[in-house]
Amino acid sequence: MSRGKRHLYGLGSTIALSLIVKFSIFLLGVAIMGVLSTRTELTACGTTSPGSIQIYSAPFGDVEAYTDYRDLYLRCLVNPFLDGKSAYNLPIVYNYPPLFLYLISGFAVLNYIWSSALPLVFFDAITVIPLYLIAKEFLFKGNSKLAFAVSLIWIFNPINLFYNDLMWLNPAPTTFFVVLSIYLLLKKEWAFSSISLAVATGLKQTAVLLFPIFLIWMMRSADSSRRKILAYIVLFISILVIISTPYIFQNPQLYFWALQLPIFGIPPGGSPTNPTTFSYDLSQPTRLTTFLGLVKFVDLQGFAVATYNYLNYVFGIAYAVVLLQFGIGIRNLRSTGLYVIRRCAEALRIRKQPADARTAITPFPIVERLPIPNELLVYSLAVLLLFISLFGRGAYKYYFAGITPLAMPLFSTKGRAIVFETFSAAILLLPREATPWMAILLLTLIPQLLEPDQEAIVADKNIVEQ
Repeated sequence: MSRGKRHLYGLGSTIALSLIVKFSIFLLGVAIMGVLSTRTELTACGTTSPGSIQIYSAPFGDVEAYTDYRDLYLRCLVNPFLDGKSAYNLPIVYNYPPLFLYLISGFAVLNYIWSSALPLVFFDAITVIPLYLIAKEFLFKGNSKLAFAVSLIWIFNPINLFYNDLMWLNPAPTTFFVVLSIYLLLKKEWAFSSISLAVATGLKQTAVLLFPIFLIWMMRSADSSRRKILAYIVLFISILVIISTPYIFQNPQLYFWALQLPIFGIPPGGSPTNPTTFSYDLSQPTRLTTFLGLVKFVDLQGFAVATYNYLNYVFGIAYAVVLLQFGIGIRNLRSTGLYVIRRCAEALRIRKQPADARTAITPFPIVERLPIPNELLVYSLAVLLLFISLFGRGAYKYYFAGITPLAMPLFSTKGRAIVFETFSAAILLLPREATPWMAILLLTLIPQLLEPDQEAIVADKNIVEQ
């Protein structure tokens, strides 16, 4: 490849293109809301009208063009917080760790209506940096042209353009630090990866779902050690405690309940995280079983509500299976199941032997073979798709904006890239009830993304045949 073409497909050109595209959409949002409009023009949280400041409104509700940026982030969170209220004593329940509120409030001091959106769009734009580097260094063996093509597909993904760059919703900062953490993990920069993942979790707690995946990756990596893994854990937890200070010490019950993790119970005046009666409007997230409550010819609303808590158990089981499969190092679910069955049978056989005649059980191995970068991306994508599809609290369409970079193995061929972009456009247009089912549909593509090489196929067969 000539020097000019290398420059055209280089990281600098990719970053420039991403910034131009993302901030062009951002300027459209600024034009709608008003270039000189200020956040102090907004009415107080809870009033019927937000004032004269407009925001994009979709022609139909299923697009989920939420006005959260204006009506929740600014009116109900940022303005009261800058007026002196505590992060977890605001007019509405703030459901994230404090770092996201600190971020948008810091830019809100500029007072323009759009200033708090600057970091949201900026982080969305620069997510292309770790994405490009992962593609070039770990997926395509130094091929900058393919890395540029993958980046181009992501830059123009309609989900990100709409929810991150036009509606200014919250996934982008978390997504950037998640993808950066993956890149640093692949580079074996363990400490910086831990810091980056902790920052991602401090912005949005769903990033913690990737923490076990990253630990398993380290356990299976040849260059890791118990000391490095322990340091990764300690550093991650320490940073989260620092981010959560003072709220985690002042009122841990309130703090964890606000994060949708009521491990210390429900605080006075609080309510259960899942509803007790069926209701479904644009403010409600969609669960996998929400459609049952919308059936007209029979009343299944009570049954639909009852399933919400059970969905959490289903999610927990599915999450554990994914971790187990990734930890063992077998690429398909059938081989994983056979492996576990064989180990359990061996343990039962030895248990039935007389105590003085028992033979030692073969240790349950964590490492069957070294992992490959593609697996780290695919399993990270899988656990977040499980969360969107099965978590009892439900999901919104914009949650998909947080997983699009992890789908880069889908961009490796032209056909898959077209399928994913079409899938993304379909998410915007389909009825809301289909949201978790679209995540299930995307999960069915995971086995195709775990394309084993011949050596891995032989390894899996040997494990099953033992």
